[in-house]
Amino acid sequence: MKLFFLAGALFFASFISVHSQTADLFQNWEGDYLGTLYLDFPDKTSDSLTLKFEFHQTENKLEYVYKFTFESEKYGNTVKNYSLKLNEKFVDNQHFILDENNGILIDVVRIKNSLYSQYTVLKGIYSTRMTFSENGVNYEIICGKTDGGFFTASDPKETGEKYEVSSYLPFTVQQGYLHKLEK
Repeated sequence: MKLFFLAGALFFASFISVHSQTADLFQNWEGDYLGTLYLDFPDKTSDSLTLKFEFHQTENKLEYVYKFTFESEKYGNTVKNYSLKLNEKFVDNQHFILDENNGILIDVVRIKNSLYSQYTVLKGIYSTRMTFSENGVNYEIICGKTDGGFFTASDPKETGEKYEVSSYLPFTVQQGYLHKLEK
């Protein structure tokens, strides 16, 4: 019985410790951001639009507002009202779930001052990076097509093992620097 109680107390203490650290995870990153998102293509003219990003902790200390507003006369305005939630499958406070609030969930990992994700949609593969600094955030998403990719393999004579590689050519890069707005 003592062992059961001790195990329960240790679990509870670790749970409280991990989640209390989460409250300060993004303290320096929280805020509103504004900038230009550049849409670059290898085979056509580049374009741009205004991008707003809102990043604020909610009443639930394990969840953040993660809202993008894209403004463009050419493409119209689009709001993506997402949530970023701690992925409680991990105890390191570095793994999150981006909830698009429509049934779609995307894994996100924090490495140093950046958030990374990779996912596929239809016949595209996407890699995103948001790197935060004191005054802003660098945002980048690279999109590649999964159809039309090519596959190669190493010569097992050289390495002793055969490695297969799938290569997908990017068809667009969207990138921009968003300045943190004063409160």
